[in-house]
Amino acid sequence: MNTIKQVLINMLEKPYAFMALLFLAVVLHAGSMLAGKFYADDFIQAAMFTGNAALSEKGLTADSKPASLVDSMSRQFNFFDAADQSHAFKAYGVLPWWSDDNIVLHFYRPLASLTHYIDYQLWPNNAVAMQAVNLLWYTLGLLAIYRAYQRLGLHRGVALVALLLVILDYSVFQVVSWVAARNMLM
Repeated sequence: MNTIKQVLINMLEKPYAFMALLFLAVVLHAGSMLAGKFYADDFIQAAMFTGNAALSEKGLTADSKPASLVDSMSRQFNFFDAADQSHAFKAYGVLPWWSDDNIVLHFYRPLASLTHYIDYQLWPNNAVAMQAVNLLWYTLGLLAIYRAYQRLGLHRGVALVALLLVILDYSVFQVVSWVAARNMLM
């Protein structure tokens, strides 16, 4: 155990240790993007941005025409709106049958909406490019966390170990490759 501890201490004392941790984070999370596919809410989000008549006919959030920037800002994170969608979401299987008919879940996240809108303007069918944007946001978040640790006055080694624990946190792996979850990274 002392050998592992000493190796870790020696690595953290190197001047490039922070960059090595960022590289490790990118390599670990890039592997989750290799499939290059959308999943979960990505399909509903893609339908809103690119237009999907089939989902629109079922009463879901998609329209038959692509959403504009203003539409995406106001509707993108409108998950459940009792006014016109709760029955459609129940029929489609998004909500369980026993959900309240008056359920509302609507977040206003303009920065995430803007970045998604830009994604669908630049590469509407390229999940890997959108996941790469998520990976960039994740890396910027790691930089911000490390800077916060430094500003708190943590010893460099302690800050790097704490950052390593953030990088190895399994709960983040799905968020980086899940395009619709970019708001969680932000």
